[in-house]
Amino acid sequence: MTTPQDSRVQRLQSYLQADPGNLNLLRDLVGEAQRSGQPAVALEALDKLRAMGELAADDEAAAVVALLRLGRVDDAVAHAQAVREAAPDAQAVRLEGARALLNARRFDEVLQWLAQPFDGDDALSQMAGELKLLALWHAQRQDEGVILGRELAAQWPDNPRIHACLSGLLYDESLAAEAAQHAQRAYELSPQHAYEALHVLASDSVMRRDTAAAHRYLDQALQRRDGDGRIWLLKGATQMTEGKVPEAVTSLNRALAIFPEHPGTYLTLAWAHIALKQLDEALAVLKKAIEVSPAFGESHGTLAVVLAMRGEREAAEKAIRRATMLDKDGFAAKYAQTVLDGTAQQDVERLFGEVMARVNAGARPQG
Repeated sequence: MTTPQDSRVQRLQSYLQADPGNLNLLRDLVGEAQRSGQPAVALEALDKLRAMGELAADDEAAAVVALLRLGRVDDAVAHAQAVREAAPDAQAVRLEGARALLNARRFDEVLQWLAQPFDGDDALSQMAGELKLLALWHAQRQDEGVILGRELAAQWPDNPRIHACLSGLLYDESLAAEAAQHAQRAYELSPQHAYEALHVLASDSVMRRDTAAAHRYLDQALQRRDGDGRIWLLKGATQMTEGKVPEAVTSLNRALAIFPEHPGTYLTLAWAHIALKQLDEALAVLKKAIEVSPAFGESHGTLAVVLAMRGEREAAEKAIRRATMLDKDGFAAKYAQTVLDGTAQQDVERLFGEVMARVNAGARPQG
């Protein structure tokens, strides 16, 4: 189906056939092609401007954007670096170059490129703030990100992207109530610009046992991107809360395929197998969890639960000691001891609620 944007692109292309040297038409084509999701068409028009010697700094920034949208991340970075070397004062190039570096996961360089202010351009300054927050978040510098995010949210209270990024940073710092406030603010301002807040809203809904709301947020996230491990993790957690354990196992395995180094996902999957009385499967999952994160106390505590259920008392006691040494307040180790003592209550929903309270399900942003 042809969209109005497609029609405008086709119309501009037909005009250019009659007037191929028209600079305004070429730039209009670049803009329409970018808006309609046709970066290859935009790049072709930019190449024509370049061949004519008419490529301005803003055009170079558009070229970086087009390369990124084509998935050519390394080319986008290289192009931005070359342009910045030739024109160091080109602010739009500096911003889009930082975006390319973020996609290349070169987070320290993102912050270097954005270190200087964007004088006289409030829009670029706000976008730069968002990129800084994402870079700090990806780099696991949450404490710095929270400080910066609060400053930016106070400066631009109506920017949904800043509120969304701040909500994720706060969530990872276990500041769940404040995180939910900023996530809700982002969503109220603009749902389509609040992607980073959706996992916070879904997690908050799960903790309040409002699984219908959680599914709404998760479905919106999956419509935007189906390769985010934290969303599949929360989908599994929501299904667990609803008692749909086999479905949860499927979602959690999907999360692990995307994000195989997140111990909280393994832990959640292990409890799903425990709920299904699949102790061998739970044991295999927990061994992998401990392999990827040996110092995560809840994994050792849950291992103790499984070993206790299997009747392996000595091994369970050893796992309890290890878990308690790593986290004296760990829930799973305490529960494992009740299994050994014969006083455990087999209420899987309650148990899983305790796990969710202990495990940060909001894995850092993917992609």
